[in-house]
This record gives sequence, structure tokens and C-alpha cells, in this order.
Amino acid sequence: MAGAPEKSEKDSERKGKTAAPMVPHPGASTQQQGKAGRPFWSGSITIGLVNVPVRLHTMVRDLSVSFRLLHKEDGQPLRYDRVCTKDDRVIPWAETVKGYEVRKGEYLIFEPEELKAIMPESNRKIRIEKFVFYLSLDPVYFETSYILTPDRSEEAYNLLLTALQDLGRAAIGTITLRTKEYPVVVHAYGGGLVLTTLRYADEVSLPRAFETLDNLPAPKRLSLRSQNGLSPIFPGIFP
Repeated sequence: MAGAPEKSEKDSERKGKTAAPMVPHPGASTQQQGKAGRPFWSGSITIGLVNVPVRLHTMVRDLSVSFRLLHKEDGQPLRYDRVCTKDDRVIPWAETVKGYEVRKGEYLIFEPEELKAIMPESNRKIRIEKFVFYLSLDPVYFETSYILTPDRSEEAYNLLLTALQDLGRAAIGTITLRTKEYPVVVHAYGGGLVLTTLRYADEVSLPRAFETLDNLPAPKRLSLRSQNGLSPIFPGIFP
């Protein structure tokens, strides 16, 4: 029995190497951060035949200050109307359609029935397709994060949370929000499950797309592999 504590310490060390990192909130304290708002979506995380009912909450709030454009003389807000660029007159909603510009000044017009036919159905499911190591994900593709809470499914929710956290894994899948389908990743964060929408590969420009980065000159006199690390190169920045 004397060897039992040593085995437990080794197990803990091994889990610590694979588990998803618990990144603290900037300026985090022991007090609760943020506000728990009302859910705006409810559905299920679907993994094969297993369903975990959840609710989706806003995680990130924009606290920046916004200004309205006002009439200088009376201080009243201005209204933007639908003015036709050809006729220079205000167009009522009943006479508007949606279109996609295929060439300069040339548009492909879609009728409401056509747009409805190509929109993905919102089936209230987060369909999980595979599991990956969380640290293998490139954060450049992360877009918007939301908090997932259990919807009368605390036991199943906690089972999934614990598995992802202990194994350092994340679940990759899709969700339909507001008639648009998004690739998403579900991962453990701050004691709960977080759903983060992902950008598609063609939405991201990588540094190698810039030719000026292909022919960077080699550093002179300074060695990045010095025994003292980066301190001699950038004094006061790196320890």
C-alpha cells in the first residue's frame, strides 16, 4: 500500500499533460465574472445516438461606446431610408428584393421563395462529427464563443465536460443559427462547456501568402539559440 500515493501522483501528472488548460479570465478573482443572461437557443448536443440537451448563452459582450448621428440644429437622430441609386427616390419595403453582385453594377436577384429553399434547416442539434486534441486547434479560426448550460441534463452534461477536460479533447461539429450553418468546436472552459463558431479556411489569410515574408534576412550577430534565451536580444522583455 506504500506505493499507492506514488501511483496517484503519476496519474495526476499524466493527466496534467493532456488536459485542456484552464486559462483565467483577465483580471480574474474569486468573485463571479460577468452576468448569467437568458438563453437565446435550446437544443441538444448529438454524439451518435446520445443526446445531451443544452441551452446556449451569450458569452462575450461588447462594452464599447457607440454614437448616433444627430441633426446639429435640433439634436435629433437621423434616419436612413432606402433610396434607389438610379431613381433617387425612397423605395417601400414591398418593392425590395435581395441580390448578389456578380459583376460591377450587375446583380443576380433572388426571390424570397428561392432564398428559403437554400437555407439550411434549424434542427436544434449540435451534431458532433469527431474529437480532436484541444491544443491542436489553431485559434486563428476561432470566431464567437457561447456558453452551453445543461437543460435538465446535468448528469450527462457533466460526464461530457469531465471527459473533454480530463482527456484534453474538443468536439468538432456543426450548428445552424439564424438560418446559417456554422462549423463549431465544443470544449471545456472555466468549469463549463463552451461552443465556439469557427471560420472557414478560405476566410483566413495566412502569413505565407505574403511574398515579403519569403525572403527575410538572417539575423546578424545575434543568435536565437543562445544559452541565455532571448534576453540578450530583447532585454527587459523576456526573463
